[in-house]
Amino acid sequence: MRKIEFLNHLSDYEVAKIAHVAWDESYKKGQFIVKEKEQGDTFYIIKKGICNVYQKSGKEQILINQMNVFDHFGEKALRQANETGTASVQAVESVVELVVFHRDDVFRW
Repeated sequence: MRKIEFLNHLSDYEVAKIAHVAWDESYKKGQFIVKEKEQGDTFYIIKKGICNVYQKSGKEQILINQMNVFDHFGEKALRQANETGTASVQAVESVVELVVFHRDDVFRW
């Protein structure tokens, strides 16, 4: 987690506490992990695989980024309650594995 820029200021104790409340999730190719404009409360780190990031432009989904291992998304949802997503994230490979943190779990401690 030290590779995640906005988490690298945390102490070893804080990192251990956050890691304790994390869990793994897997998504199959084509599944959306998050969708643009949906409310979120979860932060994700890619553990294995590749994800595409899309934003809507009219009726079209435009590919704006591709993310790989150690890339992350959902930091706005982690920092602020009731935030809506600014993009959709879709699994590209046969299996994408993520480390997942729920906002309430992170801030409970």
